[in-house]
Formats: sequence, C-alpha cells, structure tokens
Amino acid sequence: MSESYKGLSEHMLEAWSIKYTSGIHLGKACSNYLDHLYDMAINYDAVYFVTAMLPCYKLWPWLGKQLTAKQNDFGVYTQWVEENLDPTYTGYIDLETLINEEEKHGRINRKMALTVFKRSMENERDFFSSVP
Repeated sequence: MSESYKGLSEHMLEAWSIKYTSGIHLGKACSNYLDHLYDMAINYDAVYFVTAMLPCYKLWPWLGKQLTAKQNDFGVYTQWVEENLDPTYTGYIDLETLINEEEKHGRINRKMALTVFKRSMENERDFFSSVP
C-alpha cells in the first residue's frame, strides 16, 4: 500500500506540474487527519492503521454514487472525479475482511478499533467542512 501511494504521489505531482512541494501548505483539518493516520501507522499495530483508513476507502465511492460520477461531466475535474469517486469501487471490502479476521482471532481490540474508526470519520467530516 505504501509503494502504491508513493507512486500515486509521484504521478500526481507530475500530472499537476508541481515542481516544488515546499509551497504546498495543508490546512488544520488535513494536518489533523494526516497526524491521526501517522500516529496509527507508527505507534500501533498495522490493523489499526487499516481501520483508520477504512472510512476514506468507503466514503469516496459513496460520494461518487451520490454525484453519479460515471454519468456526469465535471469539466476539467472529470478525470479526477472518475478516478477518485468511482461508485463501483469495492476495495474497502478487503480491509473490512482483514479487520474482522483480526477481531475473530483476538488480535484487535474492538473498542479501540471503533474509536479509531470514529476519529477517522470525524476527520473526514472536518476535512470536507474546512472548504467554504
């Protein structure tokens, strides 16, 4: 997953003609979300990071369905919408399966997992609410 995101990052910088990333400054909501994900990745078992990512993996296809992403023209954003808000994407099912298997074998604390999931949901809300 890490390598996939690294490749995506490099692709997006090239596609958007961004040469100097030092000029990009994240807002508080985005920074808080990234801090949460970083904390899960560095300080906890990997399954909690997967749990923290799950709301994002589930939300974007749902948004695509609400926006009928495969049917509408979004102008210059059409390609981005089609790539990121694909309403047919079901990759989150693999994450859910992994989390459920970890719980079944006693390798994840359900209460903590729900807290992590809820915090990621709140971060999604805060991120979307940060744009006027």
